[in-house]
Amino acid sequence: MTHDDVLKWASRGALEITCVSLAFGEIETVGGTLADGEAWSMTADALCDAIASGIRYFMRTSSSAFLVTAHRQQNGKVALGTGLHENALFLLPRCPRQHSRR
Repeated sequence: MTHDDVLKWASRGALEITCVSLAFGEIETVGGTLADGEAWSMTADALCDAIASGIRYFMRTSSSAFLVTAHRQQNGKVALGTGLHENALFLLPRCPRQHSRR
């Protein structure tokens, strides 16, 4: 995806994920910063529910941008993804502890 895609997603209310927190090698929380500068974070479970309700999230690397996908596996665990590529969310920096929950 391109910079134009990012602008389109953001103009339609998509939130950018800029950091992740891991627990036991899996993504536990994701976070970012709102347009007003307020930090936000949510659990992977809450992200899955938000995406299922129609809210869009995206993330960027130095060369690409991806819409984030989520679904629940048969065992109840949340599976996060970034399109057809390996899960690029693991490339993001770790979230600082001061991110507030959304």
